[in-house]
Amino acid sequence: MLITFTTKVHPDVVMFGDIAGLLLKAMGENAPPPGILRGENIKTASDKLRAHLQMLPPENKRPADEETDKPEEEIKERLNFVGLKKRALPLLELLDAAYRNNSDVIWR
Repeated sequence: MLITFTTKVHPDVVMFGDIAGLLLKAMGENAPPPGILRGENIKTASDKLRAHLQMLPPENKRPADEETDKPEEEIKERLNFVGLKKRALPLLELLDAAYRNNSDVIWR
């Protein structure tokens, strides 16, 4: 399932349902889609999401030289890893744009 976040002042952000669900939960929104954020609630949700992301451990980075004894496929897997912090960036940009322009955020 895909979830689309929409506002009038930013391009839509489309995410897989499981990732979007994690981000919505971090924002304090537990109801299943569809949903809406308005006014000051956008700023509150954005702040909650940022705080949640700050508490996460650092995301995988390029393996250090001493880790070269690992199988090549495991190293490739770590290099291709996209963590939750990176996945949240487009949504955070959408939330910030919506708050600055006093526009509702809808997800479905």
